[in-house]
Amino acid sequence: MIAEILVPLAPGLNGTAVEAFFTSHGFAGSALNDNNPTPPSGKAALLSDDLTSLSNLIGMNTNQGTLSTESLRQATQAQLNNAKQYGELFNPDRYIGSEDGVFTGAEIGVPALPDFSATAANLESLYYGTLINALNSIDDNEVLQLYSFIAANRNALNAGSDAAETQLATLILGAIQDPAAAPACPHDLIADAMCQGTVATVQIIGSSDGSSLVGNTYDHLLG
Repeated sequence: MIAEILVPLAPGLNGTAVEAFFTSHGFAGSALNDNNPTPPSGKAALLSDDLTSLSNLIGMNTNQGTLSTESLRQATQAQLNNAKQYGELFNPDRYIGSEDGVFTGAEIGVPALPDFSATAANLESLYYGTLINALNSIDDNEVLQLYSFIAANRNALNAGSDAAETQLATLILGAIQDPAAAPACPHDLIADAMCQGTVATVQIIGSSDGSSLVGNTYDHLLG
């Protein structure tokens, strides 16, 4: 999604480069891969407990207007042929921890997050809230840094250089880890990027029962 926001500046990051970056920094990079294996329980994880450096981004969507959950849902469903596909993405029964009707912060790898009922509405809110928090963390200076890097390394990025893509992923991670005093991305641009990314995530969920909700969130956020 960040790649979509940077278009036409960036040629984009692929899932392999993102996974390699997180793995090299001690995280469970494979948890970000769209085709990660189904867990032994037969259910997917909401969030890998290794992604603690980004746990401050995890939260419910409290935005109104263009970035409200209802508005984003309507925009996304309008681009899908089957509304049931969208519903399956937020089906609590797909995810580990839903058995007792409550997701705890500890279960999903974010101890500071208050427990919440295992409902589709809450998962939908968590999904959009997390993405919005991440994109709102990018300020003008960080956009300029990304622009400068992309301009200086355009040929390497277009050629699929692992080193260049990893450096770009590092810059993006740094940009979204800290809150921005004045977010660079306007709401309508964030909404459009999330809609496109969610459509892609819904299609992946439909073809891979082992895909995690927030794992795919970050994959599409970075890719």
